[in-house]
Amino acid sequence: MTISSILFPLSLPFISYVVVSYIPTALLFKLSFENALLPQFLFDFLDSKNFKSVFETILRLKNEIRRKLSGKSELVRILDQKTAIPKWRVTNSVDSALSETLDVPNGGDFDSQEIADRIWKKQEGRTPSPSYPLYSCLDDMKKVVKLRSQLNSTKNTAYNSQDEEHERKLEQLWTLLRPNVQREGRISRMWGDIGFQGKDPATDFRAMGVLGLDQLLYFALHHPETAANTLRDSSSPKNSYPFAITGINITAFLLKLLEEKKLNHLLYRNAFNFDEIYCLVFVMFNQYYISQKPRDLMDFGPIFQRFKTRLSVFLYFRAHFDSQVLYPNAK
Repeated sequence: MTISSILFPLSLPFISYVVVSYIPTALLFKLSFENALLPQFLFDFLDSKNFKSVFETILRLKNEIRRKLSGKSELVRILDQKTAIPKWRVTNSVDSALSETLDVPNGGDFDSQEIADRIWKKQEGRTPSPSYPLYSCLDDMKKVVKLRSQLNSTKNTAYNSQDEEHERKLEQLWTLLRPNVQREGRISRMWGDIGFQGKDPATDFRAMGVLGLDQLLYFALHHPETAANTLRDSSSPKNSYPFAITGINITAFLLKLLEEKKLNHLLYRNAFNFDEIYCLVFVMFNQYYISQKPRDLMDFGPIFQRFKTRLSVFLYFRAHFDSQVLYPNAK
C-alpha cells in the first residue's frame, strides 16, 4: 500500500469542499446529470457515511474557527448580516445551525416567537437586530414541517376505485397524456401506454397512495408540453421506461429526501412548492436516463439507482453550501 493510496481518500473531503464551493451550480448540474461526465464511483464515495462524517467535521471545524475569530455564535453571525441576502438563504442557514438542537413537533404546531425567545436565552453575546428576525425564519421552517405532515397524510390515503374524486383524477390524467385516444374501458391494457404496469392503475398506487396520482396529474396539468415530451421519450424504443411507475418512484424518493431534510433549502427557495420540485426531478431523470443509453428495460433499475445517488449527493452539497451565507462563492 502506497502513501498516495492512503492520502487520496483522506484528501477527497477537502477537494470536494473546494470544488463544490467554486464550481457554479449550473456547471455542476450539467456534469452530474445532463452529460453525466463525472464518474459514478465518485458519487458512490461521496454518498458514503465515512465521507460525510469527515466532510461535516471539516464544516464544524470551520464554524468553530469563525466563532473564535468573531466572538459570535453561528446563529448570531447568520442573522447579524449587514449586506442584503435572500431570505431563503438565511432561513436555510438558520435551519442548518439549529438542526441538531431544535426539537419541534412533527405537525409543525409551535409558536415561532416563543421558540425564538427560548433560543436567544441560550445564546452567548448580544442579540442581533437582523433584517430577518429569527421568528420569521422559524415560521418558514414550520411550513416545511407542516408540508411534510400533509404529504405523508396524502400518501397514506389509499387509492379507492369507488371514490369518485380518485377516479376523476385518474381519467383526467389519461385525457391529458393521451388526448383524443379513446380507451377501451376502465380496466384495460391501454393503461400501459402511459406507463402503468397492469390493467388497473389502482394497484400501482399502493405504496404512495393518492399522492402518487396527484403528482403525476400536477405534472401533466401544469406542464403539459414537458409531460408529453417526457412520455414520448419514455415510449421510444431506444429509451423505453414506464412513465407512470417512474413518477410514483420519484414521489417515493422525494419523500425520503424530505424526511432527511435534503429538500429543505429547495423548498425555502421555491415557495414550498413540492410539486414543482417533483416536475423538475422527473425531467432531470428523463435526461439522465437518455444519456445512459440503456440497452433495454432491464437497465432501468440500475440507472434509476445511480440517478438517486447522484441527486442525493448533489442536494447534500447544495444544502450545505446554500447555508454558507458568509461564503461569497457559494452559488
